[in-house]
Amino acid sequence: MNDVTIWAFDWSFYAKVMAFVGQGCKADNYRGWLHPGDVRHFLSNTLRGTNPAKHIYVHEANGEIVALVLIDPPRFGGFSVMIHPLWRTPERETELIAWAMERRRDMLLESDHAKDALVTDSFDGDTARESALKALGFVAGEVTLLITSRSLDVPLPEPALPDGFTIQSAAALGMSEDDLADALGKVHSSAFGSNWGERKYLTVMQSPAFDLQNEMVVVAPNGELAAFCVVWIDPVTQSGLFEPVGCAEAYQRRGLTRALMYAGMRRMIAQGCTRAFVAHETEADNPASGALYKSVGFELMWKIREQKKTILSPPPLSPALQAS
Repeated sequence: MNDVTIWAFDWSFYAKVMAFVGQGCKADNYRGWLHPGDVRHFLSNTLRGTNPAKHIYVHEANGEIVALVLIDPPRFGGFSVMIHPLWRTPERETELIAWAMERRRDMLLESDHAKDALVTDSFDGDTARESALKALGFVAGEVTLLITSRSLDVPLPEPALPDGFTIQSAAALGMSEDDLADALGKVHSSAFGSNWGERKYLTVMQSPAFDLQNEMVVVAPNGELAAFCVVWIDPVTQSGLFEPVGCAEAYQRRGLTRALMYAGMRRMIAQGCTRAFVAHETEADNPASGALYKSVGFELMWKIREQKKTILSPPPLSPALQAS
């Protein structure tokens, strides 16, 4: 472990980091990995302009990236650890999770967001991760998220919309940047009950990780944005991810998101993708989302289970990790 270094994310290494995530997904059939689009979503939507150096750390050995750690902003309280399958050992698994725990805990203690537990997750069947988390005091909870996928190598139906509705790229709406940020923030807020204040979505739009061309929207006859999805393209895996997908409350149950997803899949195909992914909550927590994705051909690939640990001191780190 003496050759291990950990460095904070820097945009100059963005392409190298994204290639590593894609290669890891390919090597382990996506088990235990965020899709590259999830990492880009984290950089743009989750961090919302926050310096990513405080939230993403690269684990390197012999000059090669072998692991990536994502530390959520304090409002969430979680963390993710991705280790290349060819480099995973029980010792490295435990050491890197312990390091992430310490960073996560310290960030929470320094913030005004009260959290009494550290939160991460594990893919069902990933016994190495499950064993390491158990040894570190985590308790497995319920399945909270389902990873689903579908092939793009089959014909897709044409998107069908009610009269007067259209599908466009957000970049093609002809709005000023400020007005577009407000319109997108409004439809996102309505769909998820979130609070994208005035101009706040600009922090997403201006991130180097975000491609406005791939935010697709349904425009209502009155000009309002009625639904949206963001399509993330990964050339390494030749796959696309939907994250997020939503519909404004006033326009729900009209088939808008279904049509939008078919349009999104066509966009993925046009950019070289052969497979599409979307993650969603379980049927018990959100029956509508599962029904939507099944209706457009997505099938279960992996189940993700929440793991929690009461905030305590993590085990001692190895000298190499302490030095970093």
